[in-house]
Amino acid sequence: MCSTNRCAPLKNLLCGSKYEGDWSSSMNWMHGYGTYTFPDGSTYQGHFRNGKFHGFGIVFLAKPYNFVIKGMFNHGSIDSINDMCFADGLHVTASLHGFQMDFSEWVYCINGDRRYMRERLEGLCPVGPTASLSANPPDRPLSEGCYDVGEGIYLSKTYFISDRPPPFRL
Repeated sequence: MCSTNRCAPLKNLLCGSKYEGDWSSSMNWMHGYGTYTFPDGSTYQGHFRNGKFHGFGIVFLAKPYNFVIKGMFNHGSIDSINDMCFADGLHVTASLHGFQMDFSEWVYCINGDRRYMRERLEGLCPVGPTASLSANPPDRPLSEGCYDVGEGIYLSKTYFISDRPPPFRL
């Protein structure tokens, strides 16, 4: 694991974190490749320069998050994200704009496709009275003044909901 600098055995740092990897003896900081473990158990595994995350690295967030971020770091800040995913394999689509994350391109569990990750991977159908395999299920035939509200048909003249599918039946 160690390269041009001396290889540091596991170091317990004053802040409660731990480090194992390349160490600059002259400057007394992380420099090269190593693993930095935060007090909560989360880790950064990758390259360091002058004691900061620098170059390609992977952040493993500890429980309860169980989330992985792979990307390029520049003097301690994340510069670009190559991949983000949860422990179950769900990949997150987002772009980084300065310190802001843009999730507008991520189409997970949206109105058009309510399936969870396992349902997507294994081809399971969504469940429920209005479940459909396509993003645009066929419309129910409705009379004027009637509206499909998911749990039945709302009749605007009487203010009642009729044709309630299970489990909504009265």
